[in-house]
Amino acid sequence: MLDQFTTARLQKALDICDEEAINTIMPLLFGDYDPSYSRTLISYNNECDIKVADLISFKKNNPPAGFISLFLFDEDMVKIMCNTNMKEYFANRPA
Repeated sequence: MLDQFTTARLQKALDICDEEAINTIMPLLFGDYDPSYSRTLISYNNECDIKVADLISFKKNNPPAGFISLFLFDEDMVKIMCNTNMKEYFANRPA
């Protein structure tokens, strides 16, 4: 997980679209993060209000899930899924 300083640094990088900093920090949070995702992550931050706190929450709620798991959902659902345990969510859905 990221410390408070690194979390703030990553949020600032997202806010100012600093892809180099994003691509340096994100692999610390998600092992499957690829630099090609940086623009999508910036868009999520700007257009969908997905902040670093949401990404950390997603990782805490879904430890085995990789960053790529966020792309399973529509943009409207990403923020909701960041605060949801996916295993429980899918287990409780009607068939």
